[in-house]
Amino acid sequence: MNILVTGATGFVGSHIVRMLLADGHRVRVLRRESSSTKMLASLTSASESRAAGSGLAGLSVESAIGDVTDRNSVFAAVEGCKIVFHAAGVVSFWRGLRKIQRGVNVDGTRHVVEACLAHKVERLIHTSSIAAIGFASGGQVGDEALEYNWSPYRIHYNDTKHLAELEVHQGIKRGLDAVIVNPAVVFGPGDLNLNAGAMVFQMARSKIPFYFPGGCTVCDVEDVARGHILAFEKGKCSERYILGGDHYTWKDLLTLIAQVVGVPPPQRQIPTWALSVVAQGYDLFSRLKKKEPPATPESIRVSSIPAYYSSDKAIRELGYKISPFRETVKKTYEWYAANGYLRRSL
Repeated sequence: MNILVTGATGFVGSHIVRMLLADGHRVRVLRRESSSTKMLASLTSASESRAAGSGLAGLSVESAIGDVTDRNSVFAAVEGCKIVFHAAGVVSFWRGLRKIQRGVNVDGTRHVVEACLAHKVERLIHTSSIAAIGFASGGQVGDEALEYNWSPYRIHYNDTKHLAELEVHQGIKRGLDAVIVNPAVVFGPGDLNLNAGAMVFQMARSKIPFYFPGGCTVCDVEDVARGHILAFEKGKCSERYILGGDHYTWKDLLTLIAQVVGVPPPQRQIPTWALSVVAQGYDLFSRLKKKEPPATPESIRVSSIPAYYSSDKAIRELGYKISPFRETVKKTYEWYAANGYLRRSL
């Protein structure tokens, strides 16, 4: 079956591509000419590379050069494909990327939806996020039915993921068969952009001396990639499926990571107001340097809220499985070490 994957050179997308190929599908990827294929390459063993021939990063895939923000290239990439996995997205909480983030997350999703309708694609699997779902009050565990309630917190990333889902639902109203998946905070091998992986990377370098209020739901990237494929195979049109795992306070999560990488865990809690002051300073400095800082006012606001999510629906309807998270952290750390980003201490 001909399948298109957007965001294939990214963290989650690269794992989706590998699983689709392993399942015997023909895969086309939409990527920019300048896109790095390091994530795909790093997940490919030398023997696999030799066997796969001259495909992208040693994988036998077809490349469609373009960008989700370019409507014409999206239409060209979708043509001839029966299934589309739309995994392209910009994850950032920095004001300096807002225009690009909206262009990719919202406008790009609209282009994909329109192309799928025009070319009569059989199914679209849209990679959303728990960021597009509201959070339950008081640290309770929420589910797919929660209404979006992040707007007062002015989190641009969350807002764009919410708006992207609305674009998908507009397509569904016009006859598109689409399923939405909402990954939690994703860990695992291949996180070169240091999203959630930054916690493992920085902890291994003893760069996280404190913890902070709040908490999150974590998940394994391979579970999430398989969850996408299960959504393609078993998901119901117009439904959301949270792809998550265990719930942790930031203190417990950072302690677990410290144990796995072999460093002392952080002992001090820093209040949100103090982190906000530091983030404001980073924000001012980033405007001068035009470089994304390690913390922003938006990242502090979103992380200070204990936002936990249940995967029961995906487990029940899709057969989604959750890996032991300690093993996920270990795999993440070992991947950074094996690829020369860290010195192994295990």
